[in-house]
Amino acid sequence: MACTIRAISKAGVPVIGHIGLTVQRDLDASKEADDGSEVLEDAKSVQDAGAVAVLVETVTPRAADSITKALKIPTIGIGSGP
Repeated sequence: MACTIRAISKAGVPVIGHIGLTVQRDLDASKEADDGSEVLEDAKSVQDAGAVAVLVETVTPRAADSITKALKIPTIGIGSGP
């Protein structure tokens, strides 16, 4: 995913990354690690690849908070709150 984001960003097109629940990941997997360490690493990769923001879908509130605090880019939560 990071390679694709990087290429699109370098072409001058703003990218919003999407982590958590995606078509490639089922609901149980998106909520499996309560601390959100795996999803946090995904978020950092998206940011480092040049995304302008990241959509965080269906992760635990604790994980969403950690991700938001760790990133310099905006986060948008869908189904990730209390």
